[in-house]
Amino acid sequence: MRFTMDTPQATLSALWKNAVCLVLTLRKLGIKRTVHQDVLAVETDRAMVKVTKALLACPEYEAITKLDAQIRKKLSSYTLPSSLRPGIYLVPNALLEEVDELILNFKEKRESLIDYFVQVYPQRREEAQLKLADLYNPADYPDVDTVKAGFLFECQYLTFDIPGTLSALSERLLMRETENVSKKVRQMLEEAKTTLREAMAELVDHLMERLTPNANGKAKTFRASTVTNLMDFLNRFDARNLSRDLDLQKLVDQAKGLLSGMEPARIRTDESVATVVRGGMRAIKSQLDALLVEKPSRVYALEDE
Repeated sequence: MRFTMDTPQATLSALWKNAVCLVLTLRKLGIKRTVHQDVLAVETDRAMVKVTKALLACPEYEAITKLDAQIRKKLSSYTLPSSLRPGIYLVPNALLEEVDELILNFKEKRESLIDYFVQVYPQRREEAQLKLADLYNPADYPDVDTVKAGFLFECQYLTFDIPGTLSALSERLLMRETENVSKKVRQMLEEAKTTLREAMAELVDHLMERLTPNANGKAKTFRASTVTNLMDFLNRFDARNLSRDLDLQKLVDQAKGLLSGMEPARIRTDESVATVVRGGMRAIKSQLDALLVEKPSRVYALEDE
């Protein structure tokens, strides 16, 4: 079967030549348990209320939780949503090495934090016994080896295509499955476009807000990151623009031209420069707002029952 550029196969190839999927799985030991509802001191329908207790008051555990959140936030600056399920990211090929370095550094830090948590776990368990009093249940606390095994880190890079075996078995099934996967890819590209438009709008809005004086005319606090975060987005845009959004590309080029050679300190201290930047960003914001007016519906993952 011969595919033309208008076929689903061409849609698939266009994406997987430029990106791969990163599957990142992070799990950690659960430290909350349901409490028997007899502890409730008020009359209420027990089916409507769930009572839980924290097994540990543990900053070492919270440090792991915080790091997990940080890596997901950091990845969002380099990747795009896949709309497949949480934990799967589209990684542009041009940013793959940088993303992999982030992942490896994160893994090393996470393992170190887990080792430290496991080390202090017996002490935190004893402290919990005192704090929970009658609600303390020894059965809630596994041994140290089980605790460490409760943490998981898995990372895998994948590409998706229609299996060659299927084409040998049934041309009808191949055509159907190719179309199904192609629909998903188009959905992913549309969400990628929306994500980049919204991200730039948020960064531009924040810069304008910081450059706009208070009602009393006093300048607001202006941090260098307000500009550098936007510049990081602009500099990575070409690699992340998997949907080939030409409208947004024009605004990115416009913003790059406006900020070219502009040091954050100069924008902060020179009112004439701040005025120029503010005016330029206002024009960009107006065009961004127009792009977002008819944005496509977001795809939301639903829980299986």
